[in-house]
Amino acid sequence: MKNLLAIVLTLVLMIFGNSAEAQKRNRKVRKTKKVAVVKRNNVRVTNTRRVRIPRTRVVHYNYCHLPRRGAVVASVHTSAVVVRFGGVGFRLHSGVWYRPQGRNWIVTRPPYGARVRVLPTGCRNVVAGANRYHYYNGAYYAQRNGMYEVVQAPMNAEIDSLPNGYNTVSVNGDEYYELDDVYYMPSVDGEGQESLVVVENPVK
Repeated sequence: MKNLLAIVLTLVLMIFGNSAEAQKRNRKVRKTKKVAVVKRNNVRVTNTRRVRIPRTRVVHYNYCHLPRRGAVVASVHTSAVVVRFGGVGFRLHSGVWYRPQGRNWIVTRPPYGARVRVLPTGCRNVVAGANRYHYYNGAYYAQRNGMYEVVQAPMNAEIDSLPNGYNTVSVNGDEYYELDDVYYMPSVDGEGQESLVVVENPVK
């Protein structure tokens, strides 16, 4: 009888001992478990599969050497190309469009529909949907019958820089850039390259 009691007590002690040890192990695991919370300010995934970010450099960094959109100058370079369109004799030099204003010239938006034979040096290719365009200093060109026609900015086109003279627009805490009634959203791709994406008017 004594032996039986001793065996029962031993089994009870072993069961409670194992349970207590298991609870200690569980408590240790809970203590060492860490949860990391990453806060992202002004970041969201867009329908273009890009991520919104604040720009780390000026938007016009690629065209800092060119005159500001809307600037008035007394003369244009003698090698400027004459582009007649809509009854106006525009001048085009180094990718900058000039419109006559009295005796002066004003740096202006490129007129949609105007055609040139040669693209400005430094033009970059832009693909939007199934179409290919050429972009430089705020102007988009599409090849038409052996020439290059100024066209409107294609939706979702990605560019690297705007000419100086753009406007900064804030909508519900999100920042956009506007030039020639076209809105751009700052973003970055998976490789960390910054760009500006043409988006619909966020103000509407």
